[in-house]
Amino acid sequence: MRNRTKKIFRALFSVALLFFGGVFSVSAATLSFTPSSGSFNSGKPFTVAVTLDGAGEAANSSEAIIKFDKTALAVQSVSKDGSAFSMWPKEPAFDNNAGEITYTGGATTPVSGKKTIFSIVFKGLKEGNAVVSFSSASILAGPGTESLSGTSSATFTITKAATSENIPTPTPTPIPTTTGGSSALPAIPVITSDTHSDTEKWYKENTAVFKWNVPRDVDNVRILLDDVPKSVPSISNTPPISEKEYKDVGDGTKFFHVMFHNKTGWGTPAHRQFLVDTTPPEKFTIESRSDTPNPGDTSLVFPVIDKASGIDHYELSIDGGASSTIQSKDVSSKGEYRLETLPEGEHSVKIRAFDKVGNMTEAEATFAVAKPIPIASGVTGDQVVVQAASPLPIWVAFIFLALAIFLAGMLYSERRKFAREKEELKTESDEAGDKLGKIFTALRDEAEEQIRALSGKPNLSDSEREILERLKEAMDLSEELLEKEMEDVRKLLR
Repeated sequence: MRNRTKKIFRALFSVALLFFGGVFSVSAATLSFTPSSGSFNSGKPFTVAVTLDGAGEAANSSEAIIKFDKTALAVQSVSKDGSAFSMWPKEPAFDNNAGEITYTGGATTPVSGKKTIFSIVFKGLKEGNAVVSFSSASILAGPGTESLSGTSSATFTITKAATSENIPTPTPTPIPTTTGGSSALPAIPVITSDTHSDTEKWYKENTAVFKWNVPRDVDNVRILLDDVPKSVPSISNTPPISEKEYKDVGDGTKFFHVMFHNKTGWGTPAHRQFLVDTTPPEKFTIESRSDTPNPGDTSLVFPVIDKASGIDHYELSIDGGASSTIQSKDVSSKGEYRLETLPEGEHSVKIRAFDKVGNMTEAEATFAVAKPIPIASGVTGDQVVVQAASPLPIWVAFIFLALAIFLAGMLYSERRKFAREKEELKTESDEAGDKLGKIFTALRDEAEEQIRALSGKPNLSDSEREILERLKEAMDLSEELLEKEMEDVRKLLR
């Protein structure tokens, strides 16, 4: 799409140039930023102009894509006020999410000397260095004739916001920029590393070696190792070097920067990230918790901190047994992990915490697993009622009562038989009466025990209490009836 836009733009300007009768000579033009460096407070806006320098010749159009560090800078606005261009096939536009500014513009009359194309209002987001550069650019002179000889980047230092308006702005350190000439600026270095080959992987090694190829026209190489993603290197090396080794690099995210210089000037710096972690996770302790949803279960709490690469996994051993692996995602953010149900009694545990490069720290502890305690139902709030043994339910007592009534009925039936077979059944009736009396006494004792247990149960409802009262009355009535029938039988058999 951009190539198509460029062709259309060139064709339009060719027609415009023929209409105005202007034929312009080829010039060596450059694109740059004004200012190209400076120090600005975080959160405060500052303005940067995009400028075209025709080097004494004429140019009539330009288009470019500008990149900026979106983590350190944000564009608040762009403005064409005071622009040398009057035609805008694509007006200046910005995208803070992509860290990008684009434009396509030109003029119907030649633009010579150093002129402003448009201006950008930036705001610093965090402390550090922020680079603004051209990722692609074009300058046309005449009908479709490319005349761009080079571009220059800008580096701005974002400082901590001042607490008083009386605090002066620190004087910025000049950053090398293009000096002009017919040669092209040096290419961006390509940095490789045998010790830290993957820029997203953490390494135990704290000796880092970086390499790059030096073009023939490069006469100076600047390098720098720091914690800032887009620093401009400041340590010169003449004659130019192609390799650098750093020993005892500290833990964390580090950045290595390289920039080339030739007769034309300084090129765009290259930046390479690498990750170092030589320190094991911090020491930790293990605590146990038994207040889990399932009585008898146990949770272990062992919050572990690793400031560099972070925790990768754990190894857990219970009572000296084989270790099992626990992934970090299975441990809560507070360091809690629920164990499988363990037998009642004392247990030992050993936990090893591994970070992402294999550094390890271990801890040991002992804990007890208590016997599960039954909790009474119907308890609300913080009230807990513990019962060593629950009484039989009410329906069991009703069974006893039904049996008592059944026995009374049997006794009544026996009375009639006894009346007809008085003499023959006297002996057997005496024995049956004694047995029935003993059975009923045992049943009554059991029923009374259950009634007493139910009566002492907390939180009985009104309906349950009414049932217990009726049960007592039924037992008394049954006993009275049974005694009367037994007495009648005795009289009959005398």
